[in-house]
Amino acid sequence: MDEINTPKSYSDVQMELALSRTLLAFDRTLLAWIRTAISMLGFGFTLAKFVHGYLASGAMRGINPESPRAVGVALIVLGLGSLVGGVVEHYRSVTAIKKTLKVSVWSPALVTAIALSCLGIYLAIDIFVGIP
Repeated sequence: MDEINTPKSYSDVQMELALSRTLLAFDRTLLAWIRTAISMLGFGFTLAKFVHGYLASGAMRGINPESPRAVGVALIVLGLGSLVGGVVEHYRSVTAIKKTLKVSVWSPALVTAIALSCLGIYLAIDIFVGIP
């Protein structure tokens, strides 16, 4: 008998809806981590590159030239850390549900977070090494 044609009980429908809501909540939480990480990475990169460049050119005065770079690097590292923490939390949450039900660990939010992590690592290397 085909699974599509079998009628579902009320409790089965409730269970599927609850699972969908839970998985969507996990994705929303990961997306919040992504937003936070993008903010920290962007602001950190701006401080480390552009403000440091203005200070080096003499356009801004009265600030220690190494301060923006140090704060920028700290924000980039903090953004990467929060993003990796969000990915780990998301993965653990979904695998906990996966033990009892068939669900996929992969979601668009998780793929986006992993891609953004790679970009953040590139930014950190660029700040430290100075990739042209």
